[in-house]
Amino acid sequence: MYLKGVIVGLDLGTTVGIAVLDIKGNLVSVFSKKDFGKNEIVKYITKYGKPLIVASDVSPASKKVGKIASSVGGKVFYPEQSMSITEKNEITREFEKKFKNDHERYALAAGIKALKKYGELINKTNFTLQQFGISHRFEEVITLLLREESNNINDAIDKILAIKKRKSFKK
Repeated sequence: MYLKGVIVGLDLGTTVGIAVLDIKGNLVSVFSKKDFGKNEIVKYITKYGKPLIVASDVSPASKKVGKIASSVGGKVFYPEQSMSITEKNEITREFEKKFKNDHERYALAAGIKALKKYGELINKTNFTLQQFGISHRFEEVITLLLREESNNINDAIDKILAIKKRKSFKK
């Protein structure tokens, strides 16, 4: 299953935890592996969809999280303060049977925290695009918004449509 936009939580270390959520907060995949290299991580997460956000549970996020986000074209997210174990446990409680270890739990906590931060923007964008009948442009519009290349949803839509018009004139 390939999704237009996913939120990825990462817990990097000797054992890497990865959690992939869809934009509605459904858990798509949770996985951990020892000695998981950057290229393997990128391959794993992109098989599920286009990562919009790559999240860390620590502040600031490591350079490796930044490199992975850059490789997949996603925005790096990290909390203002590193998440406590208690917060990670609370935020992942409803998914208790879905993960096998703390690496997966911490990756999932990072993804959920990012989704809580950007969930309203994602939902609003999705709704607005549905109203205009251009839901298929979601990934492009939300990417502009997350990268702060547009001030608001309408501005992002205008930019996307202007790019489409320019391309059609070149043909």
